[in-house]
Amino acid sequence: MKPTISIILIVLLSVFISCEKDTPEVANHKGKIKRKLEYMSTRDTIPRNISDYEYDSKDRLVKIMSYRGSELFEYNQNDELIRKCNYQIDGNSSTLSDTTTYKYQNGNLVYEERIGVPLTGHSNSFQTNYEYDNSKLIKKKEYRNHTIEIMTLYEYSGSLCTRENHYFDTIGSNLIHYRNNLYDNGILSVSELIVVQGGVYDGLPIQVIYYLYDEKGNLIIESAEQAEYISASLSYLKRYEYY
Repeated sequence: MKPTISIILIVLLSVFISCEKDTPEVANHKGKIKRKLEYMSTRDTIPRNISDYEYDSKDRLVKIMSYRGSELFEYNQNDELIRKCNYQIDGNSSTLSDTTTYKYQNGNLVYEERIGVPLTGHSNSFQTNYEYDNSKLIKKKEYRNHTIEIMTLYEYSGSLCTRENHYFDTIGSNLIHYRNNLYDNGILSVSELIVVQGGVYDGLPIQVIYYLYDEKGNLIIESAEQAEYISASLSYLKRYEYY
């Protein structure tokens, strides 16, 4: 593996670990998710994690439980998510690991910050700023401890996000990779992550995600496959069940 692509993969993995991708370009769930099963790869038959979803009387998601821990969600009077707390399970007890707060403007999410509970006297924090054009997400800036790590610019065809450009800088001059989103009748079907600064891998996809839906339009399978020419944990499989 070339040194350049190694650096890119390290950045990718840090981004994936810091926050699960739940931005508008990801396929929507039309129904209420009951359970999510996560696998290390499309070949695995035993899930590495199972998450159960709970809702309140307003059908708002209030809790996600798994063997790893739990996520609790709080809302304001406008039913906007304002806080998420993650708890890790250790035996018969649970410990707060991090808290994420959200801020809105004109009904759009414009800022979020995740602060980890310090274990050794130092706590990392992650900030994300969102920018819109007529409620359409066009820019996202991600920070670690208020230092920029990556910026994403979104391109659209009508209302559909067709490309996400990821940069190391905030002026859009240092493109490192981008994601192409392909649609079938207006529904996201394939997403390809393309390397730009990967030497011999320039312009080649290092990860391809496929989306499968049921007859109601609910996403039931999300499967990611990585290219054979890289060594990184970019493959996974997620199965969704609904109420």
